[in-house]
Amino acid sequence: MAVTFNQIGSESEPQNAKRYVNAYLRLFNEPENLKYLSFTGIPFARETVEAWLRDADASGVEYQTAVGEDGEICAIMVTVNNPIEGYEIFSLVVDAGCRRLGVGSQLIDMAIRKAQEKGFHSVSIAVFADNKRMLSLAIKKDFRPCQIGYRKRWDGEDIVYLKKYL
Repeated sequence: MAVTFNQIGSESEPQNAKRYVNAYLRLFNEPENLKYLSFTGIPFARETVEAWLRDADASGVEYQTAVGEDGEICAIMVTVNNPIEGYEIFSLVVDAGCRRLGVGSQLIDMAIRKAQEKGFHSVSIAVFADNKRMLSLAIKKDFRPCQIGYRKRWDGEDIVYLKKYL
C-alpha cells in the first residue's frame, strides 16, 4: 500500500484541517487506541482537537499524517519541539488496516530526521507499558528506556519513557 505524508498546521486550508480533525477523532477515540493515547480514558472532543490545531505553530507542535491510496488519513504522528525540553514524539497512531505495513516506522524516521534538521541531539517518546507493538517498534528504532512512571494511566498502567540519541 502506497502512502503519502503531509504536515497539517494552523495555516492549513480549512478543508484539510477538517479532514485532519475528523481523522484524529476517529483514530484516537477508537477504544483499542484510546487506552494507549490517553492518561484519563476520556475521548478527545472536537473543540479540543480544533484548538490544538489552531495553536500548533505557536506551541511547537507538528502534526504529520499518512494518507492512503484511497485519500483517507490512515496514521497521525504528533511531535513537540521545545528548545528547553527537547524533541518528543508525543503520539503516534496507525489505523488497524494499515498496521504492519511500515507506516509507523516511516513516521518515526521522519521525526528523527526533523529533530536532526532542527539541531536536536535526541528524540523522546513515552509509551504505556502494555503497548507492546509501540514498545517493540521504538526499541527496533534504537530508542532506549530511560525512566518509568508508575501507575500513570487511569487504570494504573505504567508508562515507559524512551530516548534515542542522535
